[in-house]
Amino acid sequence: MQVTGSVEKEVELMKKHSKVLVAIAVISSMFTVTAYAKDIRFDIKRDTNQSAESASICVAHNTKDRIPDSWLITNSNSSYSTFVSGQDAIGFRVRSTETGGNGTAMSDYFVVKTFVTNRAYVYTKVPDRGHTVYLHALVDSTSKHKSFWYDGKWFT
Repeated sequence: MQVTGSVEKEVELMKKHSKVLVAIAVISSMFTVTAYAKDIRFDIKRDTNQSAESASICVAHNTKDRIPDSWLITNSNSSYSTFVSGQDAIGFRVRSTETGGNGTAMSDYFVVKTFVTNRAYVYTKVPDRGHTVYLHALVDSTSKHKSFWYDGKWFT
């Protein structure tokens, strides 16, 4: 009888420990920040007389929530987009502020010429997690068209 009572006590103790572990897992998951994509949709134009700096526009802001030292861009082939893969070219750069000339460049300038899904680009200055960053874009000088509608996503 004592052996059975001892086993029952151990089973009850294991049940309590399991409940505590489940509770800890649930609570810790509430504090985990999940990386999410920022939808980006915009019309972009470039006057051939504009300099690259003045033609650049801020198209989105997002909070750095991914641990890696890179950001991801998706260029969607949707009914909204008039981007022509292989003909159009759009340049992106991540900055520390909404106004391009005043903010620190957090990445190099990268050109997208095709439809891509989650293409990774590295930060040159990795922002801290939770830091707000701004995505700047411009119609690249190699683009056939100087104006188009863009549809995609951006992970920071």
